[in-house]
Amino acid sequence: MTISKLETKKIIRLASILCSEEDIDFYTSDLNKIVDSFNQLKSINTDIIEPMVVPIDEELSLRDDEPAHFNSREDVLKNVPKSKDNFYVIPKIMD
Repeated sequence: MTISKLETKKIIRLASILCSEEDIDFYTSDLNKIVDSFNQLKSINTDIIEPMVVPIDEELSLRDDEPAHFNSREDVLKNVPKSKDNFYVIPKIMD
């Protein structure tokens, strides 16, 4: 299967990409290379290869599910330039 210039134009239109006629030729060439690569993969006989769920045979190390310490409101408000009633105070930007 090859991608035609007309199909490339349709893909470009669907992707909302603006490009010149040179770009269309470039993209058509690249898309055909991609299709060729997939065709090569399809031709490989994988009948004797057992499917893999995970490529690595290692056990995952899990950590204990314990609550973590987070910064308290007071600690966070120590780092702001101005606060009032436990909230950040920012300069007014609109009237």
